[in-house]
Amino acid sequence: MDDGHGKSLLEVHVSRQTPTTAIRSHVFVGTTPLADGTLIESRQAPPGTGPGHEAVNVLHPDGLYVTIMQWQAPSQNAPSTRTTPILTLAQLRDIATSSQWR
Repeated sequence: MDDGHGKSLLEVHVSRQTPTTAIRSHVFVGTTPLADGTLIESRQAPPGTGPGHEAVNVLHPDGLYVTIMQWQAPSQNAPSTRTTPILTLAQLRDIATSSQWR
């Protein structure tokens, strides 16, 4: 994807996890659930550790698992071609928590 400010890779993964124990203890360790039991984890790669990378993971109580990742490069291992992400972390979170995945 290229919005005229450099290439970016956006990945979306949607799956159903059963059981959720392993993913809870690995991805969501220390995360406080929302009132409905949904877990949300967001992260950004530290500057200088390769191409810029942001990710949002959402695990619903019924096992629906949504992950959205973006790189400021055309692929995961390519050098950055952008100085800022194509989407903000808030935009990634809005997409990942959308009811449209249900």
